[in-house]
Amino acid sequence: MTDPLSQRPVPLLTPELPGTSGMIRVAEEDFQVEELPLYQASGVGEHLYLTVEKRGRTTPEVAREIARGLGAAEREVGTAGLKDKRAVTVQRISVKTKAPAEEALRLSGPGYRVLAAARHGNKLRPGHLRGNRFRIVVRGVQASALARAEAIAARLREIGAANLFGPQRFGKSGDNAALGRGLLLRETQVRDRFLRRMALSALHQKGRRGESTDREFFVAFAQSWCTNYRPEAARLQAQVNPHSTAQWRVNGPVSDNADFAKTFSCKAGTPMNPEKKCVVW
Repeated sequence: MTDPLSQRPVPLLTPELPGTSGMIRVAEEDFQVEELPLYQASGVGEHLYLTVEKRGRTTPEVAREIARGLGAAEREVGTAGLKDKRAVTVQRISVKTKAPAEEALRLSGPGYRVLAAARHGNKLRPGHLRGNRFRIVVRGVQASALARAEAIAARLREIGAANLFGPQRFGKSGDNAALGRGLLLRETQVRDRFLRRMALSALHQKGRRGESTDREFFVAFAQSWCTNYRPEAARLQAQVNPHSTAQWRVNGPVSDNADFAKTFSCKAGTPMNPEKKCVVW
């Protein structure tokens, strides 16, 4: 029997069109990512917002080194999202510290440097970004690659493209979802908070394809959003972030979900199983 949590082959979105051939990520400079901020730093507050360029390093690695360099605890560091390791990326990292911006600008280490620093009133949270801008170089393409690429791009504009979760979410060996299941069943423990969250998120994504139990699906979904907000950060989140706060990103959709109420035997008319539900189809 095939392991239901194993990785599946990625289907082609435009199999009817010829590809360009070629290779990507021959060098780190061939894959560049720039994070687009959701809002600008105000210039005042107990958090330093650092614009960091990195290459050949993961976001958690660089964040930990920056925290040590500024004498801050790892838990005081925030990011809006993760950026690729084998690439040249620019993103913001927040640190709660009394160190001046000038000190932060002098920080650098293997594979990273600080480009800018300014103060702000809240910690960066996942989702505090407008998007990402990519610049990808494909080498060794066919002579007709441009025309082929334009045809593929036109087709994708018509049909759209799915949000793919690959090794970055499921792990290089595809075992993050299994680790998430072990966490839920208390069969294993993971001290790394980042890895815990990724494992639970991977299990939740597998559940969306019907590859884990209903309880695992809902609990993994909720735990992957587990966080605490200070009152001032929650107010700012409500003002500038187009997404709901973590609590309502969980309670809102599941309270409208009949399968959730059935799975956890929620009584009709209770907050998590209201009689009037919002259903989108």
